[in-house]
Amino acid sequence: MHANVESRAQQIRQRASIRGERNPSVWFVRFYGLAPDARYDPTDVTVSVGGRDFRPFDVLPISGDFATHVVQPRETQTGLLLFDGAVDVTQPIVVRMGAEQNTDWDSILRRIDAERAAVLARASAKSTPPKPPPTAR
Repeated sequence: MHANVESRAQQIRQRASIRGERNPSVWFVRFYGLAPDARYDPTDVTVSVGGRDFRPFDVLPISGDFATHVVQPRETQTGLLLFDGAVDVTQPIVVRMGAEQNTDWDSILRRIDAERAAVLARASAKSTPPKPPPTAR
């Protein structure tokens, strides 16, 4: 995803600037096909954070047929959604599309926090100099 964002950085800045947004929240989205000619609307995604709903203000296609808004069985279409920079990914997030809703972000945040704590503990343990062995008398 980082490469996709980097390769489109100028386009992202330009589209955000038109909206008056300096630091947009950029989300990678992937639509999987389960049925023939399944339709999707990437602007139908709503992200709720702290009681506030956000909808994408722009969409950037990644895969070639993303703009058709149709996906075939076992096919994937990918794109980038540009949201207001006020979307705080350090808080629990609910993502909705149509009647579907996902609240997994809260458990992902807990895993990230646990990993951060483990990394800090390992780094702290490595930076503590070893105690010299006791001297024999």
